[in-house]
Amino acid sequence: MSDLKIEEVSKRGIKGVRASFSLSHPAELVIDMMWDVDQFAKLFPDIKELKLISSAENAQDVHYRIDAVYKEVQYTLRRVRLQRDNGADIEWKMLKGDMRDIVGAWRITESGETASRIVYESYVDASV
Repeated sequence: MSDLKIEEVSKRGIKGVRASFSLSHPAELVIDMMWDVDQFAKLFPDIKELKLISSAENAQDVHYRIDAVYKEVQYTLRRVRLQRDNGADIEWKMLKGDMRDIVGAWRITESGETASRIVYESYVDASV
């Protein structure tokens, strides 16, 4: 990930972060791993609990319990997978929780047969 780029961004008045980087794994493998709730939870040590509430073919409601350093927070996100010819977007928005609002996305794009380009965006309004 020597090409890691992180920037502060804003969307609809909510401050957030955008990170972009490349992985030496095929896009389909990354998409599948990010969509699988059990595998996803293993990637992020700050996730204390991740529970699938409901699921359809391309939508999931997932409850998170997170160690946010200053305190533990909980929220439920609706995750939607949007397939593209060269990858997929996994977008989310908060349904309920300890924050005022959370929206974001993983944008996973093929970069050759054995690599992928990832763009992560997350916007969190933590005011209550």
